Order: sequence, then C-alpha cells, then structure tokens
Amino acid sequence: MPHTPDDDLDTVDPAPPVYHAERALLGALLLEPRRLQDAAHLVPEAFSTAEHRALFTAIRSLPAPDPARHARRGRG
Repeated sequence: MPHTPDDDLDTVDPAPPVYHAERALLGALLLEPRRLQDAAHLVPEAFSTAEHRALFTAIRSLPAPDPARHARRGRG
C-alpha cells in the first residue's frame, strides 16, 4: 500500500478541550483540597480556558488545610 499524506499522524487534530471534565476536577479540588497531591502532575497550561488556568493556579497557591484547626473552629 503506498504512503499518502493522509497516513501521517502529525496531521491529526488534537482532541477537543474537555471543559466539563476540567470543571469537575476543579470543583473536586475546591471540595477536597487534600486531593491536590493526586493532581500534582498537572500544570495550569493543561487547562483549556484562562478561567480554569487561573482557578487551578489559585487552588495550588493556597496552603494545605489543617484538619485539627478546622475541628477547633467548628466546636464553638
């Protein structure tokens, strides 16, 4: 079979952005900030929108939550 330009993988368009998956991930990180370690390999540039990049950057810049401190604040 002869080689044609259509056979080149370099011409394949990238996958469309996964906007809703990004939103789900960012929401999960807001609800469970300790899970940020599971997403340590991600960089802001991996997100498809400027808003998602900014939110991810902000989430990463926050200090890790202190469960003991939150427990004390919740008692009174």
